[in-house]
Amino acid sequence: MNGKAGRHDAGREGRSADLVAGFCRFSYLGKSDWSALRLRRPDEAEFQDRARLLFDDARLAARFAAFERICLPSILAQDDPRFVMVVITSPELPPHWMARLRDLCAQSETLHLEVVADRDLNRGLGPLLQDMTAMAGRNLIQFRLDDDDALSSDAVPRLRRLADRMADLPEFGISMANGLSVAVYPDRPVIPLRHDLPFLGAGLAVRLRDPRRSIFVIGHFSVARRMTHIVDRGPPGTLVLKWPSDSRPIDLDRLPPGFAPLDEAGFRSELAARFPWLTPQDFAELRDIAAAARPALVATAAASHHR
Repeated sequence: MNGKAGRHDAGREGRSADLVAGFCRFSYLGKSDWSALRLRRPDEAEFQDRARLLFDDARLAARFAAFERICLPSILAQDDPRFVMVVITSPELPPHWMARLRDLCAQSETLHLEVVADRDLNRGLGPLLQDMTAMAGRNLIQFRLDDDDALSSDAVPRLRRLADRMADLPEFGISMANGLSVAVYPDRPVIPLRHDLPFLGAGLAVRLRDPRRSIFVIGHFSVARRMTHIVDRGPPGTLVLKWPSDSRPIDLDRLPPGFAPLDEAGFRSELAARFPWLTPQDFAELRDIAAAARPALVATAAASHHR
């Protein structure tokens, strides 16, 4: 791991010296927190079946489009660059896509590409987590982010400030409840939404007692039940893309609890304030990309939860 990544000058600007580490899975083939796999031991034949879905070219083209336009710019735009973002993939990622991912992760010292061959993500990340903990001198503050979601530009400083309030605890959780969602389902207009969803996976952060364990060892909704925690109800801290890759698509005609409509002017104002790199983003173009890959996206999402 690049030793320059994760520099964390103690006390600078009064902020926490803790090492903050984000984890983003990009087409990882194995057990993490997918509900279809978490409680059992799939055999290699099942993983190979999943690989055919996961590494489909149409699916990967859409995932890269979201990663490059939504997720990655949010990492590079953080007001506090003193953190590490670990992008996790599997060695089975086809070579031309692997080269593209390596190039993207090479553009900043904040980014670290971790190729995990182990079919158990928590076990596979163990050595990296132990190295990072040794470098930091204390158990990490870990957060998670999917490759099609974004953090607001002030998300990492907010996590640090809240973590400081629980600095004496060996284990805790932090959830940014308020965020934006953008629905880009094929054959529908682009629909911006607000959401108030405590313990949603996007941006969820924890410190774990065991330095060998990753954030993916615990289901995101379980954090509320198992840990002392803070729910940040400040301004939107995340932006979540709702599209055919969702494991649980939302009904736009009857919004589920936690979602509320957001008019175009309000949406553009929030983007300018919290996600300025997305101000020029054409979400209709992402919708069209998703439409072209819809069968592959839907099949993979369904397999992740229902098999």
